Amino acid sequence: MLIVAGSETRRMYGEYCAWRGIEVREAGTAAEAIRQTALALPDGIVISERLPEYTGRDLVRALHRSRHTFSLCVILLASNTFL
Repeated sequence: MLIVAGSETRRMYGEYCAWRGIEVREAGTAAEAIRQTALALPDGIVISERLPEYTGRDLVRALHRSRHTFSLCVILLASNTFL
C-alpha cells in the first residue's frame, strides 16, 4: 500500500496498515508518489486530497492516464470542515 499524504496522515494510516500486516510505503508529494509507482507498483494507493503541489484528484488523473498505473485501486481521502 502506498500512502500519499501529509506526515501526520501518513503516520496514522501507515501505523494502522502495518498493524493489519499490510506492507506500507509512503510519499509526501504527488511527484514522489509517481516516482515510487514507476519503481514498484503497489497493490493500492491511499491519497489525501490536500497535497503540496497538486490536489489528490490531480494525482489520481495522472495515475489513470498512464498505462502502467491506470488500473490501480485508489482511495481518495477528502474532508470538509463546517464551522
